[in-house]
Amino acid sequence: MSYRTAEFCWLPDSKPQWEVWTHSRLEAARLWTDLVVRHARIRRLQWNWPPKGRWEQWAKNRYPHLHSQSVQQIIGEFLEAVDSTRQKRKNGDEKAHYPWRQPHYRDVIYTNQAAKRDGNKLILPNGKAGKLVVHIPNNITLIAATDGMTAVLVSGRELKATVQWRNKRLTSLQKRQSTHKKRSRRHSLYFPNLPGLWNAAQVPPNVSLHAVWLYHPP
Repeated sequence: MSYRTAEFCWLPDSKPQWEVWTHSRLEAARLWTDLVVRHARIRRLQWNWPPKGRWEQWAKNRYPHLHSQSVQQIIGEFLEAVDSTRQKRKNGDEKAHYPWRQPHYRDVIYTNQAAKRDGNKLILPNGKAGKLVVHIPNNITLIAATDGMTAVLVSGRELKATVQWRNKRLTSLQKRQSTHKKRSRRHSLYFPNLPGLWNAAQVPPNVSLHAVWLYHPP
């Protein structure tokens, strides 16, 4: 069996669905803004930054128009942005900015634990705001979804490993090549190896997505 990934555009097809979509994106923006404001306050007061578990506990039941998994994902994304900025500043990047934008709308993150599959429909829960129903084109297969009984996951680790290997080898060859005079015989010796490395990174996903698990929740 072979698998591939695909991207398709989608917009709500009815007024109720537009309302769900709007309310959930407003709620996601409200959560992000609350985190931005509290982060700035905590840094100003020089308090210790709470761990992810404390933030998830704080956010519980505060954002009724989002599924709990979406709330956790947004919190995780914010904390990753904070950690990334902190590390960049530690390494001397003075231009690195902590999250500061306060958006009016923000995209909602869904997980395979929250989303459910019903035939060619993907059901995305948004708490009290309701559910979004996404009709999946017939020629597209989901990478991760569940119908409440069976979860289907496809691993892309082999593809990632292939690209990482290509990047390391390419860097190594380019470093060696740079020590020789351009257009010299030794310089050109490395060129035959480069096309193969580029091709390794262009292996179709259906070749490298190597594992599929069918998980039956207890």
